[in-house]
Amino acid sequence: MFDDYCGDDETIDSVEIWIDEHVKASSRGRLTLEMVMSAYIEHTGESVDLDELYGLLSDRFSADTDNGELIFRAHINL
Repeated sequence: MFDDYCGDDETIDSVEIWIDEHVKASSRGRLTLEMVMSAYIEHTGESVDLDELYGLLSDRFSADTDNGELIFRAHINL
């Protein structure tokens, strides 16, 4: 049943590696999912799934809400 699934593990790995290399924790950081997604697409030219991105960022950084928007305490170094 699930044998026919052909997931793109390489894309997931590349997003994870990109985050580990370019996104760093910062108490003053104010990253949104959209900011990280835009930077990733601009830097790599590849698309990224928001749910996957949310999971990867949530595992690595603390987050707060500001005016109803989810803000991760991190910054991007490109």
